[in-house]
Amino acid sequence: MHLFLPIIRPLLGLALLLPFLALRPAAAQTLPRQWNRTLGNTGINALDRFRPTTDGGYIVGAHLDPSPGPEVSQPHHGVIDFWVVKLDPQGNRQWDRVLGGSDDEYIAEIRQTTDGGYIVGGWSRSGASGDKTEPSQGGSDYWVVKLDAQGRTQWNRTLGGSSNDELTTLHQTPDGGYLLGGNSSSPVSGDKTAPTVGTGSAPWLIKLDAAGRTQWDLTLPGAKVGSLQALLLTPDGGYLLSGNISVPDPVRPGAANFWAIKLNAAGQPEWERSVGGSESEALRAACTTPDGGYLLGGISYSGASGDKSQGHRGGGDYWVVKLSAAGQLQWEHTYGGSGRDELTSLAPTADGSYLLGGHSDSEVSGEQTQAPLGQADFWLVQIDGAGKPRWDQRFGGSDIEVLTDAFPTKDGGYALGGMSFSGISGDKTQPNIGTMNTPNIWLLKLGVGPPEVSLPAVEAVCAGREVTLVPRINSITAPLAYRWNTGATTPTLSVAQPGTYTVTVTFPGQLSATAQRQVLPFTPNLRISGDSVLCGGAPLTLQAQDAAALAFRWSTGATTGTLAVTQPGTYSVTATYAGGCTATVTQTVRAVAPLPPFTPDSDTTICQGQTLRLQAPPVAGAATYRWSDGSAGPTLLVQQPGDYSVQITTACESVSARHRVSAAPCLTIPNIITPNGDRQNQYFVIQGLSGNNWELVIYSRWGKQVYATKSYRHEWGPEAAPGTYFYTLRQAASGLSYKGWLQVVR
Repeated sequence: MHLFLPIIRPLLGLALLLPFLALRPAAAQTLPRQWNRTLGNTGINALDRFRPTTDGGYIVGAHLDPSPGPEVSQPHHGVIDFWVVKLDPQGNRQWDRVLGGSDDEYIAEIRQTTDGGYIVGGWSRSGASGDKTEPSQGGSDYWVVKLDAQGRTQWNRTLGGSSNDELTTLHQTPDGGYLLGGNSSSPVSGDKTAPTVGTGSAPWLIKLDAAGRTQWDLTLPGAKVGSLQALLLTPDGGYLLSGNISVPDPVRPGAANFWAIKLNAAGQPEWERSVGGSESEALRAACTTPDGGYLLGGISYSGASGDKSQGHRGGGDYWVVKLSAAGQLQWEHTYGGSGRDELTSLAPTADGSYLLGGHSDSEVSGEQTQAPLGQADFWLVQIDGAGKPRWDQRFGGSDIEVLTDAFPTKDGGYALGGMSFSGISGDKTQPNIGTMNTPNIWLLKLGVGPPEVSLPAVEAVCAGREVTLVPRINSITAPLAYRWNTGATTPTLSVAQPGTYTVTVTFPGQLSATAQRQVLPFTPNLRISGDSVLCGGAPLTLQAQDAAALAFRWSTGATTGTLAVTQPGTYSVTATYAGGCTATVTQTVRAVAPLPPFTPDSDTTICQGQTLRLQAPPVAGAATYRWSDGSAGPTLLVQQPGDYSVQITTACESVSARHRVSAAPCLTIPNIITPNGDRQNQYFVIQGLSGNNWELVIYSRWGKQVYATKSYRHEWGPEAAPGTYFYTLRQAASGLSYKGWLQVVR
């Protein structure tokens, strides 16, 4: 069963969840994929470490069984062997080495050394056999192999005591030697010079010189320590050891918290610290910070309790703890979604941020912003120096991916390495080498897309106020500098004048992006709607209107959007807008008196051809007049008979008045004529006769008809005898008739 432990161990917890996970749609992509590689064989293989090299390439530390594989070029030695693969910057294999003895060897760490070679460390159960030149000390031992730049073995060392000793980490030291760290349960025996306290294991450090010779070893006391996971060299020549420490809790046997201890150059403790919540935490990685402190990261199952200030997101979360140089807790943050999220890698970036790497089976929730690609995916989260998330992204295929390492690369991108059960799907472009149930090593290289900068729209600027332009940056790296067209170099710009503003943002790698925004002058659209006339004392409502306004204040003190008005006068409203801008408009309200009741005038008869002036009834205040013939104004001149009406309209009401005009001839009938031959007043001339068919009949005083005509033309008179005459004058068409006496004098 021990053959499968290295594969099962990274998947603890995931295995229980697999039956309940379903295939999900792919998440949106943001970081460009440059290449990905599937490595391994048809049997057992797993990535243990993935590190960058100085030539821009990569070194892979893995383990595998004797099964064949297209990238494995050397014969196998035992059951499980070290497998070291050198890749160029494009992920192409340059060389590979299989290292081991007759039993099991598992890599814990691989690093490039200052001479261009490599130091590989792990643990071994083999005796002197294969590539192992030294016998086993008992159980499992530390095994360290020094390779040159081409992967040729220069020396190897087997180090341990009579029980189990498992190397977990190593570093090259400034003097060219090596510091090995791991956990030992051996008593004083073999290379171990101090006993392990208690029945468990304790951290065990070994210092080697450049040739691999032992200089000293140190066993830390403290039986509570569960395991040493990470080892950092500190600027003062000392060391920071971190891992997990057992929690004395009978209810939760095996529960642990993060643990760290600082040793000076002589190996003496300076401080020790454990942090955690009410459940278990498991540390997986650590790194130094620019201020001399430390960042610890791993998985936490605790809610808000103990040192944890944030509740858990799901079945397990990324948990990152910041310690000062003196070991004081400065901040801690939880990152995760509704499922299980396990941090396995922690790396600083050039801009002062940190790259968190691990794997996740969470849905979109918490800090997880992308949907799953498969049952579990690589999950990267970048945080700033205070732990605030800057971006996150998932990578994977349709099955399970478990990340081992993630780190920034020289070209500004990122490299990821882990294991994959997926075939060609999602981000994975190569099939697995073995069966569906066997994972392979999967490496993914990400580039950095060109940065994008935009200036979001801002409110218009008004007199006496400022608006602030805040660039929106779409980049995974933090900006190095800002430059505005005003000459300012601040991340934001406050402006008080309308105009066009431009910002250029510079990023690492000599990249830059520019954005522009026009700031418009403040032009409110404020108005007052509603009637402006009070009619008959009835109240009216004024309404302030501008959708952009945040608040209104009327001259009466009211702060509502509407105002009830009962008195004439001038009313104003002031609107307040975002950014503090204001605008004021006014409205004059006047009162209109009701129209007086109108009584109709008597009808009028005019002489034919006469002009009559009709006068509309008087109205106080403003009014409009409209006569029935379309004329306007308070008076109308008429010459024709007919019905004439006028409509009088004010702002409040409208009334009508009517006047009937009749026309008749206006006759002047003389009562004497003098037909004496002087050519004056010779005829009976009736002034005002118009038209024809005037019937005239003249009688003598004794009633005798002396003259009659159906169409009189002023011709009677010269032949008449002196005396008195009676006449009748009638027009049948109009029905007009006149009668009277006429005297003829000679």
